[in-house]
Amino acid sequence: MAETSRESNGDPRFLFFSSLLGRPVAGPGGEPAGRVTDLVVNTVEPYPPVESLVVRRHGSRLQVPWSAVEMSATGLRLKPGAVLEEPLRERATDRLPIAEELLDRQIVDVEGAKLVRVNDLHFLEVKGALRLVHVDVGFRGLVRRLGLDVPTMLVDWRAPSHELLGEAPFDLVVAADVLYEARNVAPLCELLPRLVARGSEVVVADPRRPDARAFLDRLAAMGWEEATEDVRHGARQDEAGAVVRLHRLKPQSR
Repeated sequence: MAETSRESNGDPRFLFFSSLLGRPVAGPGGEPAGRVTDLVVNTVEPYPPVESLVVRRHGSRLQVPWSAVEMSATGLRLKPGAVLEEPLRERATDRLPIAEELLDRQIVDVEGAKLVRVNDLHFLEVKGALRLVHVDVGFRGLVRRLGLDVPTMLVDWRAPSHELLGEAPFDLVVAADVLYEARNVAPLCELLPRLVARGSEVVVADPRRPDARAFLDRLAAMGWEEATEDVRHGARQDEAGAVVRLHRLKPQSR
């Protein structure tokens, strides 16, 4: 049911909110009780514990204490005597429904001093208790939300691994802000032809770095086709402003 790091021995395990969201919940007798639509956490503690489960059934949101929920590899099930009730209209300020108030919202990364988007949330389950321990703002969190399985690996542009080259060619290569230094141009231009084939595409998001022109000119001299589009964004702006250039590149077609 969930991405996990434990066997069925009661040890702590990690799981993602995306693996719970939309999952069916069974009643005490196995009858359908709804689908997971939210979790409510208590924000008073440093690692907020989940206090209640919110399900959607017949268009209505219903809530039950997390202590009345059993979670196993087969799914979520309400314990005997559990009662689904309508959520309180007046919610305490220290109670946070994470799907409603946090997921897909922009938050401040205090270390990087920038706005980031919450793509997923990471929980730790210990002896039936569930605690929020991490907010995922990365690309992998977004991919996981989409239900896609995209493998990743660490790549040194100047010394690509045999593992990477062994997986090539790829249909699509996406890169973001890789042209921030002139010394990146040569290794990128040498690597990209080794990663793609005819019919493949490379998309480079470029916040108008000055060295992008040298990169594009070098690929053009190698016979690559280029189409560039300016895209405005609403995220935190740096010295480049609110426009990012998308360079769509294709290797020589013949």
